[in-house]
Amino acid sequence: MTSPLRRRSLRAGLLAAAGLSLALSACKPEDVAFWNREAPPPPRLPLTLDAPPPPLALAPDPLELPPAPPARVGRLASYNDGYAWAERAYALDAAFYQAPPDYGFYYDDVQPWVWETEDDWELYAEPIDQGYRYYYYEPQAANPYFVRDDEFGYGYDDLGRLVIIYDLAGRILPQNILYERADHAGRYWARAKALRRAAERERRVRIEERQWRARRPVVVETRTAWIEAAAREDRWRAYRERTGERELRRFREERERRERLVARQERAEARAAQRLARQQELVREQAARAAADRSDAAGAVAERRAARDAPRPLAALREQVRERREERQAERQASRAQALTERRAQAERSRTERQARAEQQARRESERSERQVRSEQQRVERQAQADRAQVERPARADQRARSQQERAVREVRARAEQQRAERRAQTDRDQSERQARAEHQARRERERGAREAQARVEQQRSERQAQVERAQVERRSRAEQQARRERERGVREAQARVEQQRAERRAQTERARADRQARSEQQARREQAQVERQARAQREEQQAERRAQAERQRLERQAARERSAADQGRDASVRAAEQAQRRAQATAERQARRQQAEPRAGSDDGDGKRAAERAQRQAERAARRAERQH
Repeated sequence: MTSPLRRRSLRAGLLAAAGLSLALSACKPEDVAFWNREAPPPPRLPLTLDAPPPPLALAPDPLELPPAPPARVGRLASYNDGYAWAERAYALDAAFYQAPPDYGFYYDDVQPWVWETEDDWELYAEPIDQGYRYYYYEPQAANPYFVRDDEFGYGYDDLGRLVIIYDLAGRILPQNILYERADHAGRYWARAKALRRAAERERRVRIEERQWRARRPVVVETRTAWIEAAAREDRWRAYRERTGERELRRFREERERRERLVARQERAEARAAQRLARQQELVREQAARAAADRSDAAGAVAERRAARDAPRPLAALREQVRERREERQAERQASRAQALTERRAQAERSRTERQARAEQQARRESERSERQVRSEQQRVERQAQADRAQVERPARADQRARSQQERAVREVRARAEQQRAERRAQTDRDQSERQARAEHQARRERERGAREAQARVEQQRSERQAQVERAQVERRSRAEQQARRERERGVREAQARVEQQRAERRAQTERARADRQARSEQQARREQAQVERQARAQREEQQAERRAQAERQRLERQAARERSAADQGRDASVRAAEQAQRRAQATAERQARRQQAEPRAGSDDGDGKRAAERAQRQAERAARRAERQH
C-alpha cells in the first residue's frame, strides 16, 4: 500500500507534469506516467523444506475403542519361555528403529504407518496421545502376536488368548494383572484385526518426508524405551543368551539394510540442507544489494524531486525525464533478476525434492521388484529341479524348462514394470487427489471463515449461555463417562474378586487336601513308629526274658554249685568232726589206758578229765570252722 506522503508527492509531480504538457508534447506517455509508479516489492526468501506437516489425527484411547469381548486369559506352557513375545517384538523394533515407514493407509480418520520386512513380518503404528501404539504381526497372519501401548505390552498365543503382560521396564507382571487388563487386551485384539483388514482393503499412501521428520523423534523415543528395557532386565538378557539370540539373527539382514537406507537419507538431507543454506545466503545477499540499490535510487529521486520545483528550461526537463526512465528500467531489471533468482531457487528446491522422492520410490520399487524376481526365480528353479529329479528327460525337456524359466522371468519382470507404472500412475493420482483435497479444504476454510465472521456478532450474546450449556453437557458427559468407567471398574473388580475367590477356594482346597495328606502321612508315621516301638518293646521283652532266663539258669547253676559245695563242705565238716571226735576219743582212750596202766593220785584224775574236755572243745571248734569255710 502507498503511504499518504508518497501519494501527495506523486500528485504534486503529476500536476507539475500536466502544467508542462505543451512543452513535453514530444515525449512519450510513459515518461509522464513514470511519476505514478511504485518501487518494486522487496525480494521474498524461498520456502524452506521444514514446512509444518498436516494436523495429526490421534487414534482412540482404549476405553474409547469400539466395545469388544474381554480377552480370554491363558497360561504359559513353560515359565522359561516368558520373554519369547517381548524378545521377538524387540528384535523387530531394533530392525526398523530409525528407518521411515514403508507406507501408510487410512482407517477411522487415522493414518497408521506400516513397516514390512522382505519375508512379510509387519509392524503397524498408530498415533496416540502419549506416543504410538504398536501392533506386531507374523507373516500372513490375520491376528497380532504382540501389542504395545504407552504403558504395557500384551502377548497373545495362537488361539488369541492373553498369556502374558509386561510393563515398559520389561518386567513380567503377575497373573492377576491379566484379568484386570483383559478388557483393554480384548479391545486391542479387535482393533488389530480391523487394521489388518483395512490395510488389505484400503489404498496405500506414501509417507511424506516432512511427516516423517516431524514424527521421527516420537517414534524413535518410544522404540528406544523398549530397546533399553531389553538391555536392562536381567531375566530378559538371560533368555536371549539361552536362545542364542535367535530372534536378533532372524532380522539381522533387514536391520543392516534399514541402517544403510537411513545412512543414505541422512547424507542426502545433509547435502540438501547445505544447498538450501547456500541458496538462502545467496538470496539474502541479492536482497541486500537490491535494498541498497532501491535506497540509492530513492535518494536520487528525492533529490530530483526537490530540484523539480525550481524553474528550469525544457532541455533540463527532458533530461530529467530520461534519467528517471533509465532508473525505472534499472529497477525493473533488478526486480526481474531477483524474481528469476527466486524462481530458480524454488525450481532447484522442487527438483531436489522430486529427485529425492523419485530416488526413494525407485529404490523401493527396485527392491520390491528384485524380491519378486528372486522369489519367482527361486520358485521356478525349485520346480525345475523337482521336475529334473522326478523324471529324466532328454535335452529337449531341459531346453523347454530353461525356456519356461526365462519366459517366467520375463513375465515377472514385465509384471514388475507394469506394477511400477501402476504405482507411478497411482502416485500421480494420489498427488492430484491430495492437491484437490488441499484446495477443497482451503476453500472450505475460507467459506467457514466468512461464515464465522458474519455469525460472530450474532453469537456474542449467546456464547455465555452456550458455554454454560456446553459445560453442563461436558459435566454430564464426564459424569456418564466416569459412571461408565466406575461400572466397568466395578465389573472388573467383581470379576477379579470372583476369580480371587475361586483362586482362594482352589488354594483352600489345595491346602485342605495337603493338610489331610500331611495328617494321614503323620498318622501313618505315628502308627509305623508305634509298631516299631511295639516290636522294639517285644524284642526288648524277649531279650529281657532271655537274659532273665539265662540269669535264672546261671543262678540255678550257681545255687546248684553252692549246694553241691555246701554239701561237700558239710560232709567234710562232718568227716573232720568225726575225725576230731575219733582223735579225741582215741586220746581219751589212750589217756584212760595210761591212767589204768599207771595209777596215780586223785589229782591226776582231775587232769585227765580236763584234758578230755579240752580235746572235745577243739574238735567242736574244728567242726565249726569247716562249716564256715563251706
